[in-house]
Amino acid sequence: MRSVVRNSVAALVILSAGVSAGERSGSRGIGMARTVNGPARGLAALGVNPANLGMNGYTLVSAELLSFGFRTTSEMISYDLYNEFFTGVAGPNGVREPRYLDEADKQRILSRFPDGTALSSLDLELVSAGVAAYHPSLGGLAVAITDRLGVNAVIPKDFMTILLYGLDPNGSSYAFDRLRASAWWFREFNVSYGTRLPISLPPGTELYGGIGMKFIAGYGFFETERYRAAVANEPVGGGQYVARLDFDYVIRRSGVEMFDPRNSGAFSLFPAPAGKGFGIDVGLAAIIHGIEAHLSVTDIGSISWKRNTVETYSRYRAELTDPFLGTIEDSLQYAVRGRNRAIGEFSAPLPTKLRVGIVLESGASAAPSWIPTNLLIAVDY
Repeated sequence: MRSVVRNSVAALVILSAGVSAGERSGSRGIGMARTVNGPARGLAALGVNPANLGMNGYTLVSAELLSFGFRTTSEMISYDLYNEFFTGVAGPNGVREPRYLDEADKQRILSRFPDGTALSSLDLELVSAGVAAYHPSLGGLAVAITDRLGVNAVIPKDFMTILLYGLDPNGSSYAFDRLRASAWWFREFNVSYGTRLPISLPPGTELYGGIGMKFIAGYGFFETERYRAAVANEPVGGGQYVARLDFDYVIRRSGVEMFDPRNSGAFSLFPAPAGKGFGIDVGLAAIIHGIEAHLSVTDIGSISWKRNTVETYSRYRAELTDPFLGTIEDSLQYAVRGRNRAIGEFSAPLPTKLRVGIVLESGASAAPSWIPTNLLIAVDY
């Protein structure tokens, strides 16, 4: 049972991506098409724009416990394509049977790679506990503990092409150089403060500033540092072929003991971290005749990974004429799966993000008269 739990958590990390801080658990921003920068207030402003903590307007204290949100996206396959091609077709006995793809089906799937790659990602944000307080004369202060899990995978078009067509008897060549993958799990303790800046400004103008500090414990990390690979076959007559293989990649990772298949320890929500880091959020917000402008830079910093740091590498180039020789089989396994070696401490940057937002309320003096009442318009970049 313990190994099932451990492997399930590991799968969540590896199959779950660039996590975007603060965007998943704020219902107001999510309900407004993820325009989080301007509308976010209170705890929702953590990791988005700390200046917003100073803009509540009235005294308040709010708390949050075990709230979460997640987002998944894929350029490679849509829900419609999945239902059409990967759930089978109804058989004569009412049992679904495999669907065999024709040429039009294959080309439709490959059309999902217009620039040669497709990005798939999933990220999750879990706020274990948080509290925010605001006073008009003191500003806003917020503290929260947040877990972030994520994965990004960039799949090259040739990877799907070789799955659909295989090696062409007349000769073929596939390159996988643009393959990339990354995954992580870290927990941050965020302390952020925002207030109105005591600066003399024209009437109808207000300026707010904020800063957040993050103390980070890292539990798992995986990153493709370099990946270059190619597979080709060429007919040489007499029904014989030459296969050309070229692999050159480096992947590094670090993680707590629960991700090690040799470990039989129990799963823990509070394991000793594999890495530690520090991050900063900074933000500004201005109100000009009722129109709000927001600017922030979040997750400035990095995590130093120290425990169970491993590098998987391969550098292999060969021409094969008999793929069934035992020595060649060993070489192929090395080329594809690579070899592991322990490495020392390494540092990885946090997913730094620049955010810009504009908010217009219908009651603002600068708002056009034709805008309906009780309407909030927000735009984010």
